[in-house]
Amino acid sequence: MSNILKRVASRIAETKFASSAIADGADLSVFKEKPGAKNYLGILLMGISYIIGLPAVGLLGAFSVYQERPFQRRDVGGTAETAGSVQ
Repeated sequence: MSNILKRVASRIAETKFASSAIADGADLSVFKEKPGAKNYLGILLMGISYIIGLPAVGLLGAFSVYQERPFQRRDVGGTAETAGSVQ
């Protein structure tokens, strides 16, 4: 198992991103700092999006069951490409 991990680690180290991080001496000290207000605000906004978004998915699913057809993107606007298509 450790042989596989060594091979994966060496393949990752060969990538451009990882090799530049190794050359720059990147470390994980940024994770030792206390998160700031922007971090907490971002997590709060993600939580609010879940609170709003998941019930919306449920309502759209219930609507598609009521209509007896799949709910498609063109039902709520879609793109200009699909706006003229009629099914």
